[in-house]
Amino acid sequence: MNFSQEKNDHDLSRLKQYKVLEKKQEDSVVFSDNRDFLRASNIKIRIEFDFEGKLDRILELVNRTNQLNFTKVRLSEDPELALEQLKRSLSKPNVQAGLVHASDKYGDYGYVGFYLLHVHTHHLEHFCFSCRTLGMKLEVWLYNRLLNRPTITIVSPVVTDLLTEPSDTDWSNNEGLGEDENHRVKKTLLFRGSCELQPIAYYASADFADVVGEWWFNHSSFLDQAFVGMTDEQLVAARAIGYKDEHFGSRLLTNAHDFSAVILSYWTTRKLCIGIKAADSSRHSNIYRA
Repeated sequence: MNFSQEKNDHDLSRLKQYKVLEKKQEDSVVFSDNRDFLRASNIKIRIEFDFEGKLDRILELVNRTNQLNFTKVRLSEDPELALEQLKRSLSKPNVQAGLVHASDKYGDYGYVGFYLLHVHTHHLEHFCFSCRTLGMKLEVWLYNRLLNRPTITIVSPVVTDLLTEPSDTDWSNNEGLGEDENHRVKKTLLFRGSCELQPIAYYASADFADVVGEWWFNHSSFLDQAFVGMTDEQLVAARAIGYKDEHFGSRLLTNAHDFSAVILSYWTTRKLCIGIKAADSSRHSNIYRA
């Protein structure tokens, strides 16, 4: 294809986008609440994890989006180097990434969003969307769908305040991983353990209504201690070697009835060895269990 033909196609695509936006604007004025308009738009969202043949689109989203690029972490302007950087990032074992496809009754918008999450820090490196999705609130839908709303360093300017937007995104009849939202199991799961459970919890969130994670860097014998209780002396000793009080607690203590199932990890990279004499050694004997 020669350059002039490519430019004509680009201009034609832009013209179609403007016509779609014009039609949506005309239809939205009859709704007093924008959320009602979004519900009536029959928005469908799909997350894809197979990036074969789609890397160029991801590069375009990362390097060219601005108003809905929340981290503004860019890749190299050199296409070959940028492609290598992207492949290297996607190949890391502690990374989760997804490409967002969207459509509604006005048309198919194609691949319009991308995110890259570092599992071990639960932090988003990339979180970006095409300007053609302005007003559709896809960014709000995705951020609230990601497990436990990851941390994100937002670089202004952006048109949406992710951290204050309502978490209710019932206007989206999303397709999840190729599934309609109505197919999600209406159950709540609790995952407790180290970071190796996070990928499992992430994919479970596609099929279950709610997934809660308690990600401590230790194994679930700490849950046993939460039920038994810790003395003040033991808590002081635990804090001295880097543990926090929350490591010895759990939502299971107060909200056990909220969960349909609890998934525990007993994998460990270290032992809990708090070297203090318990006032009641029999009561706290399990504190030394690895």
